[in-house]
Amino acid sequence: MHITKIERQKKDPSRRSVFIDGEFAFGVSLDGLVQFSLYEGRELSNTESEQLQQSVQEDDAKRTALKYLSRRPRTEKEIADYLAKKKYDHSTAQRVIGKLNGLHLLDDSEFARMFCRDKILRKPVGERVLRSALLRKGVNKEIIDAVMPEFFSYDAERELALTAGKKQYTKLLRSRSRIEKLQLKNRLFNFLLHRGFDFDTVQYVVRQLIAEKQSQRDFQ
Repeated sequence: MHITKIERQKKDPSRRSVFIDGEFAFGVSLDGLVQFSLYEGRELSNTESEQLQQSVQEDDAKRTALKYLSRRPRTEKEIADYLAKKKYDHSTAQRVIGKLNGLHLLDDSEFARMFCRDKILRKPVGERVLRSALLRKGVNKEIIDAVMPEFFSYDAERELALTAGKKQYTKLLRSRSRIEKLQLKNRLFNFLLHRGFDFDTVQYVVRQLIAEKQSQRDFQ
């Protein structure tokens, strides 16, 4: 068998269609033509043809993944899902993910750390919220278990909850609508629970903030 024709694709002028023995075999980028020495008239054995098509597809998938990664860091699952969406088969996607890991361009542990840092800096949240978010992104539970203690010691979570609680408490107190003390306490409680802080931490923070406010009033 041999390459009988290489022609520009109508929908994507940057790619070429490669025909083997008169039939379409695969599409390839201009860089791929050079990388794999593809030219009309090149003779190929069956094994060479299969290996060539696999290599071209893998190289294409890698370029697609790198472009996707250039926008922001991704998890392995995000890359796998994206390549599946682009119609690459599972084995090709897994080989690409393995290569990206080898190049340190994919690392779910580092992704989890970066994700936690960014979320906490932007908006104080509890461990439960971050765990759920990382699981949705496909980060392995064992990785999450290893990373969480770096951000959520007993005192660190209380500090985060206090920061979030103070801001919300002030907002509630400034509200134009009159809020009864019990209603205000419930709203603050639910707000912190929704942010992912555990029950004991929320209970401590609510008591602390209400006690501080009461002390200020007594002092005045």
